[in-house]
Amino acid sequence: IVFNGNYYHEAAMHSALLQNQFQCDSLVRLEIFLNPSDTTDLTATLCEGDSIEFNGNYYHEAGMLSALLQNQFQCDSLVRLEIFLNPSDTTDLTATLCEGDSIEFNGDYYHEAGMLSALLQNQFQCDSLVRLEINIIPLPDISLGSDTSIYNVNEFLLNPGEGFTQYLWHDGSTASTFLVEGSNYLLGTHLFYVQVSGEGDCMNQDSIFITILEWNGISNPLNLSVRIYPNPGGDYLHIEINQPEGEFRLSVMNEAGELLLENRFQGNTHTLPLHFLPAGNYLLELSNGTLHEVFHYIKIKP
Repeated sequence: IVFNGNYYHEAAMHSALLQNQFQCDSLVRLEIFLNPSDTTDLTATLCEGDSIEFNGNYYHEAGMLSALLQNQFQCDSLVRLEIFLNPSDTTDLTATLCEGDSIEFNGDYYHEAGMLSALLQNQFQCDSLVRLEINIIPLPDISLGSDTSIYNVNEFLLNPGEGFTQYLWHDGSTASTFLVEGSNYLLGTHLFYVQVSGEGDCMNQDSIFITILEWNGISNPLNLSVRIYPNPGGDYLHIEINQPEGEFRLSVMNEAGELLLENRFQGNTHTLPLHFLPAGNYLLELSNGTLHEVFHYIKIKP
């Protein structure tokens, strides 16, 4: 401010002895009050992709901004804003599951192949996109076959298939096959099972029931093309023939070789009623153009 020919910029009391219109002394006193200018420093932390408004504009990158405004005293007010930028991020994950297994992702369980995504928050409270690709490995394809029967003089080879990385049988053995020797088991039904490991250490298992029968026939027991059961039996006899279908003749004889019954049938399976026979020992003769087998059969009371 100019007073009596001089410039002043600080708060103070000044006086000057002048003359008034009458050429008399005129004392003028000036008290200067000083209102402050000010500077304000601000900071803002944004997540990548967000923006902030400053002095009428929007900004989304890290940096230093400034604006010269007026304060409540109408004096200069310098405002400086420093922007910090925290990152958003994307994380890609993969999971490989065995068929039938599941995985937890974002609070839910999934068991099928596909791509999942979830929008979460990272350590800066910014967006964190997590993507999960699920791959499914099929279980090993194994089969021990259908339940079956063998005589106690026979052997039966169990083979679940080849190409697996590990085999574990019911008895703890680890060979790729298992030989069932009928002579090593009591008569009756036994459970055999195997667990195999394949691609990705995925595991599968299968089981089979094998019934051990006592051999009472007089023909070659290693010919497994015919199965006659139960033996000993009651009122009914079941025949299964592992040959192409055709006409078969079944003869029932006593121990002296006398013919008691002759029955003809078509197909691979047949049931013969024997309720009229008394308990005792009999010979069964089964034949067609290519097959001829004789069996020792014991009829017991029902």
